[in-house]
Amino acid sequence: MGLPEIILEGTAFERGLTYGKRFGKEIRAFLADDFARVNLLRNQQLTEAKIRTLCEMYGAVTLEEIPSIYEEIKGLAKGAEIELYEAILLQYRREIINYQEPASDAEDCSTIAQLGGSPSFIGQTIDLNGNMANLGTMLRIKGDKNCPEILMYTFMGLLGYLGMNDRGLAIGINMVLSKDWQVGISPYLLVRKLLEFSSVEACLGQIKTLCRSSSRSLTIMDRESLVNVEMTANKVKVTESDSVLHTNHYLNPAIVSEDCINIFSKNSSIKRLEFMKDFLSKNEGMVAPTALFDMFSSHFLYPVGICAHAEGNIKRSETVASVVMLPREGRFYARKGYACEGITKEFLLGTVPCGTSI
Repeated sequence: MGLPEIILEGTAFERGLTYGKRFGKEIRAFLADDFARVNLLRNQQLTEAKIRTLCEMYGAVTLEEIPSIYEEIKGLAKGAEIELYEAILLQYRREIINYQEPASDAEDCSTIAQLGGSPSFIGQTIDLNGNMANLGTMLRIKGDKNCPEILMYTFMGLLGYLGMNDRGLAIGINMVLSKDWQVGISPYLLVRKLLEFSSVEACLGQIKTLCRSSSRSLTIMDRESLVNVEMTANKVKVTESDSVLHTNHYLNPAIVSEDCINIFSKNSSIKRLEFMKDFLSKNEGMVAPTALFDMFSSHFLYPVGICAHAEGNIKRSETVASVVMLPREGRFYARKGYACEGITKEFLLGTVPCGTSI
């Protein structure tokens, strides 16, 4: 359950190649487990031929919309000694898991962010089904001289998820559910693309330009502003504030009608939101990373809630990691596995890999 860190440098293809070589054994084992556990999480099984066809569709739009990341996917395939469609599958698992089986139970990710406090931060739990905790990893991405250095928490074989860069931009992500999922760019790869920018304004422009595959909520912070972006595949609503609290239901009145979350998941989502609101009000702007990890460890709705436990059910979401990002300070704290049990490691932008335990 250690948290490995890997540096990706050079051209897009070279970055993917390095990634694939480093985790090739783990990636091949993951893919061999019912197509990266896709069929373990679906009700209706997909054939290899159907998965290949879906991956080719997602690959085509990736090539068209974000060609540099497509080159990384090609490098990943070569480095890991897998087929190209398998490398694409690793980027679009969630979309393929829910192909013709729309989800109504959102993962239990909980995000809290504050601008202008002491310090400014984005913190969140990462909740997923499919026994994903052991695949967690840190990427340190260094492109050419015009691109920022990026620190990202993700899962072996996945090129995007959440993170921050050395220009003071940080992005968190939560699941929200809408009915308009389609072939487009995965929100995970979207976040990766956005982390090439320096400002919230530039990110919003890119979000509105790219064809998106599915719904998410993004919390985006730069040095001057903080926004929550609630998306369906085809709609975007932005709320700017000095603080953001988000779980798994839509909050902006202009988009709440799109919500497809079931009543049981929504009740949990509402309770977690209120719990974090109470936490933030009690701390009055002075929130240390240690206090956030303590809050993320809460079992007040056990086995669901802030720190969620699947109790051996592969189809049920559980907390697989929690992170706190301090973009102004270039500090990224990550705890792999359950928030109540893990060891927190600190990663610094602009340094050699450290992963210091704290």
